[in-house]
Amino acid sequence: MATFRGQVMLARVKAVWLWLLFSLTLLGAAYVVIFDYQPTRPHLVLKRIETNLLALIPSTENNRAAEYAIQHLAQHFSGRMLIGITVPNDTEREKLFAAGQALANTLRNMPSVAKVIAPSDPPQSNQSNLKDGFTAFYRKHQAALTPPDSLARLENASPAMVEDLLLRRLHVPMGAMGLDFRDDPFGFSSTYLLNSPLAHSKLQVEQGWLTTTIEHQGTPHTLLLMVVYLHGSAFDTSLQQALTEWHRQTQDWLAYHLPTAELLTTGAVQYAAAARTQAEHDMDRIGLISLLGIAVLLAWAYRSLGAILMGWLAILVGVAAAALGVSFIDGKLHLLTLVFGASLLGETIDYAIQFFAFRAQAGATWSVTQGMALLRPALRMALLTSLLGYMALALLPIAGIQQIALFAGIGLLVSYTMVTQLLPRWFDYPVKATRSSHEARWLQSGFKRWQASYPSRWIYAFFIMLFVVSWHGLTQLSVEDDIRLLHNPPLALQKQEAILTAATGFTQSQQFFLIEGKTAEVVLEREVSLIQKLKADLLTYQSTFAVDFLATSLFLPPLKSQQAVADRYQHWSQQSLTVQSLEKIGVDRAVIAAWQTQLKQSEPLSITQWLASPLSEPWRYLWLGQPETAAEMRAVEHHASVIIPIIRLQNKEAASHEALAMIKVALQQLQRSSAQQPGVTWVDKPGSVSILFGTLRQQLAYGIVFIIIMVWGVLAWRYGLRAATHLSAPTCLAACLVLAIHGWLDRPISLFSVMGLLLIIGVGVNYAVFSYEGWIRRTAPTREDQRPIILGVWLSALTTLLSFGLLGITATPALQAFGMTLTLGVLFTLCLTPLSMNSLHHD
Repeated sequence: MATFRGQVMLARVKAVWLWLLFSLTLLGAAYVVIFDYQPTRPHLVLKRIETNLLALIPSTENNRAAEYAIQHLAQHFSGRMLIGITVPNDTEREKLFAAGQALANTLRNMPSVAKVIAPSDPPQSNQSNLKDGFTAFYRKHQAALTPPDSLARLENASPAMVEDLLLRRLHVPMGAMGLDFRDDPFGFSSTYLLNSPLAHSKLQVEQGWLTTTIEHQGTPHTLLLMVVYLHGSAFDTSLQQALTEWHRQTQDWLAYHLPTAELLTTGAVQYAAAARTQAEHDMDRIGLISLLGIAVLLAWAYRSLGAILMGWLAILVGVAAAALGVSFIDGKLHLLTLVFGASLLGETIDYAIQFFAFRAQAGATWSVTQGMALLRPALRMALLTSLLGYMALALLPIAGIQQIALFAGIGLLVSYTMVTQLLPRWFDYPVKATRSSHEARWLQSGFKRWQASYPSRWIYAFFIMLFVVSWHGLTQLSVEDDIRLLHNPPLALQKQEAILTAATGFTQSQQFFLIEGKTAEVVLEREVSLIQKLKADLLTYQSTFAVDFLATSLFLPPLKSQQAVADRYQHWSQQSLTVQSLEKIGVDRAVIAAWQTQLKQSEPLSITQWLASPLSEPWRYLWLGQPETAAEMRAVEHHASVIIPIIRLQNKEAASHEALAMIKVALQQLQRSSAQQPGVTWVDKPGSVSILFGTLRQQLAYGIVFIIIMVWGVLAWRYGLRAATHLSAPTCLAACLVLAIHGWLDRPISLFSVMGLLLIIGVGVNYAVFSYEGWIRRTAPTREDQRPIILGVWLSALTTLLSFGLLGITATPALQAFGMTLTLGVLFTLCLTPLSMNSLHHD
């Protein structure tokens, strides 16, 4: 007999150590796959993390070409970074150029940088000055690129007006980028530039650098600009780390060598790096506080170091398995999943807490075999109802939310397995019930007072009254489906982007017009027609806002238009009135003849020549061109381009909500004006995502009803119809109260709020299940001693409140809405469950 007992004990010890070895191996694998330890960083750096917002959002456009254009623009914007250095005007300008040269040289030596648009030191043999490059480009196509309106005014002008224009041109021989008087006596090159997207910026060329004057911190500042093109994706971890380190070192270098300077940067890589850093901090903060909070609660309730360590092990292994599983299936963890995973700690500990509570309830009569036979049904029921909620989330066509559901499902399953397999083998000995029972004395006494004082009909009346009261709040509900719920970038980055966008005219907008045509010429003609119509339609709003456009046709008119204006200009240049006007102000005949010859030799500018010109590089992305690869041919049948509107509010002092309202009016008018134009599609990715969120929010609201029926059915299958109704009532009423509070506080409901409501149904019902299972068990010395079970239920709820409540302090509005909704729902469920249990016991 002793030998048999020894063999059983040895088998249990082996099983325990095997499970511990499995757990440690899993934790080690998760660390290697997910984290990258760097001694210089205050926290663990995450490797397999997806920071690309478009990777989270499904396709929202019916037009395949529109979706292709969105990806095309996103790829361009993610590979570009704008860098600016500002100093107060008229102070240390030479040092500014020297600092810019030093930073540009440093960037050129970085493997992650493909190209820097800035002067080289020493100058490269193939590097041309920006002005010289434009001069050579424009001279070659001078007649064809003449602005038709400017030429028409001269064709109809009197000799005196022509001479006056020539005299003014003599006093200002060239503009910042225009040709000099000998090559362009009437200044058409400057007018061409003013009509192009270059006019949207305030940039000028100074010592080979792009500079401008801006108002910064209330005083005029000189801004020096560099455009940097990156190797690889802006969402690559190593690239983000390299540029973040460069940014830190550059700030330190400027603080020492040029203290009055300020570094400004903007680009997808900055936003991606900021989102990663914020997610890492949120994960650290939520995870650490949750683990410490769980340890404090377990120590207070059970005064056992083993309970704390095993509880930690169960939840850490569950989360580690979830991270590994998602990484294996999806390749990367999204930021939303990452932060949510830290908050899942409070839910995965539920199973361990219920194990400890049941063991404490059994006291000296604890038997592993009998105890687990009675406990497993309760744990399975809690696991099943939770999985039902997350399975509903997995049906949403949003990759990030599907990944959250997958993460939670794996984590809960593994934690359940750890509790049912490891903990019974580790804690196979009885425990004194008094070690934790006195902690819940006041809970059980209050529960008994409820049972004695309030009959079932009073509780039913109270529930009905709560629903009636909440109805007023339900009628006040509003909704919000803005894409900005997914991302809330730091204010400092938004300010830097606003400064650099205003100074350069470059934008990263995902709201644009897609122009399609069978040939490049048709596309250009449709661009010109659309811009003319939009300008005419927007005249009525000119006191509220102005709209500029980024379009290829503003640099490159259709070939028919180019040829027509070239013929007109060449003919007009030969007329006696033109020649006499030039001679009258003293222009030599040889200069006039050379100018006329130059006009004759100029040729129209083709789309191929424009795209090959270095001048087109900042705007090359506007031309999608003709499809070449199989994927492009499936998306774009012919030729295509994009026109990006830039909205400028006339009232610079307008409040943020007023500005947003005016921008919304402008976008609506742009959409209306383009509706009937052939080959034109208005693409509004943020608007499309908001519509998608609204549609999913409505569908998920109907899904909540389905989940309520499913959960009720599962409960009825085990406990019967009457018990199922009592057990599910608290969660349903809690969801109504949460919605009512949103209505009373005028807090809009979003898709992520509805997600929280759905999980209230799936997760909140666990507390009623645990309470009822504890009441119906026959293994306790007396059925009246419910203190350990009540304490376990409250501990489970408190850990869930702690973890999901911490989502309220994250920087992501979506997670804030999800966490606060779920927290309020769990709190209400916890308070209402004893009442429902009371009515069930009375009945």
